[in-house]
Amino acid sequence: MVRKDLLKKALEVDEGYFEYKKLRLHNSLINKLRKHYKIYEAVQNFYDDEDIEDKEKRMEHLTWQELIGPGIWFATQKEADEQAFDWLKWIKRSSMPKKDRLYIAERDGEIGIYFYGRDYCEDYYFHFVKKEKELLA
Repeated sequence: MVRKDLLKKALEVDEGYFEYKKLRLHNSLINKLRKHYKIYEAVQNFYDDEDIEDKEKRMEHLTWQELIGPGIWFATQKEADEQAFDWLKWIKRSSMPKKDRLYIAERDGEIGIYFYGRDYCEDYYFHFVKKEKELLA
């Protein structure tokens, strides 16, 4: 079940930069991203601390982050893109409910996508940029 307070907090991370709206993830969007965008960075957040028995409290406790992007852990742009698109395809195909969990924001050749899955022990942020756009680190 989506906890509205945690969802609101997650979407406020990029407040002032990205303004998120609900998303229905479909193959045509994934194909558009693959053709015209590259991953700038993506993160998979884990909320799976088994020492916390209360599932509600567990969703509030970030235990690990898996960060991907070009240059992170020596990944090339191609390797980072492949990982990000694998995550998106997994989200689309998974049996987790998608309603009220997927959000997208667009700004000046950049796209942010957020998937809320804390009640399944993980959520995801994606930050894509147009292939020809360069961002300063």
